[in-house]
Amino acid sequence: MTRWLVTGGAGYIGSHVVQELVASGREVVVFDDFSAGLERRLTPGVPVVRGDVRDADAVGAALRANAIDGVVHLAAIKAAGESVEIPLTYYRENIDGTLALLEAMQETGVRSLVYSSSAAVYGTPPRNPVVEDDPLQPESPYVETKVVGEWMARASGIAWGLSWVALRYFNVAGAGSDALGDSSVNNLVPMVFRALGAGERPRIFGDDYPTPDGTCIRDYIHVSDLATAHVAA
Repeated sequence: MTRWLVTGGAGYIGSHVVQELVASGREVVVFDDFSAGLERRLTPGVPVVRGDVRDADAVGAALRANAIDGVVHLAAIKAAGESVEIPLTYYRENIDGTLALLEAMQETGVRSLVYSSSAAVYGTPPRNPVVEDDPLQPESPYVETKVVGEWMARASGIAWGLSWVALRYFNVAGAGSDALGDSSVNNLVPMVFRALGAGERPRIFGDDYPTPDGTCIRDYIHVSDLATAHVAA
């Protein structure tokens, strides 16, 4: 039986990944600083390590103490619009976090990584659907951090044998249970329901897209399907 550390395991996506890993028969340890994670999302019986993923010593201690075999790395800040306003914060949080994690994995001999990336690494692609080896054209500092994370994982694979995979996906919606629902202030579905709950009409931005009503069409994946994909990876 393998044991996996899930960074950001108390977050919206991470909590679903934790449940799927447990259901698959794997042992799981959550690593989260709870800056965005919620206690109510934790799976009963799953050990929790409170810590900052940018702290390589703390991550290394968690890997050693729990005899971890692999890591699912979800911990990150992820609002593309906000990243344009405070880019250095995004570089510090996301790039430094992935760097520290990889350093800790190298030091402790943990060589399996599932990296949660983004399909936004393709920017505005010239064709639809995109394929994996289409050019990467990130359009925000947030997405740049995802590209750099992939580069660091690839370089680690070459340098010291890291076995890794990056999942590039678009917008996530839904919930596996009420307790695991999305609470982000930046995501569309929670914003729509908050407006409806307040008796207001949801606000739709954009009226010049090449669609029948001029509004944007977005692709979504259900969070439970995404969690299953992480486990498969």
